[in-house]
Amino acid sequence: MTASHLDDAFGRWRNALLDALASPGDVMAWQDRRYQFAYQVGQLLVDSAGPGIPPVSDHAVYGVCVTGGGLLYVGQTTDARRRLRDLPVGESHHLATTVPPETWERVLVQAQWDLLARAPVPEHGRAAIYTDAGRAVFPRSL
Repeated sequence: MTASHLDDAFGRWRNALLDALASPGDVMAWQDRRYQFAYQVGQLLVDSAGPGIPPVSDHAVYGVCVTGGGLLYVGQTTDARRRLRDLPVGESHHLATTVPPETWERVLVQAQWDLLARAPVPEHGRAAIYTDAGRAVFPRSL
């Protein structure tokens, strides 16, 4: 990507924002929309992923992927509930201010360390990959 292409994209982005923020009411509506989106993303990141899976808490390793750049950020925390809820808001994290969460393709979270620690050790000597639910997966190539 050339500098000229980046400058053009930045100009279009900035002009679109200026247009969307043309009045005090527009600014408030924009802030409300961004907050609602960030709140929903934060809740999805910390809520239970399904039946029998506890909500995220304590220690976690997480990564953020963007379509054009792949995995662009990896972080870790000892307070996953707070940190992951704040991640799309940008309150305690720089990522949301440099790469808007509306552009994130996915957020990967590994948080159920206690389940992984209790997972059975394979008896056949083959390597295993453990899922968040503590289930061992044995790929043919390992």
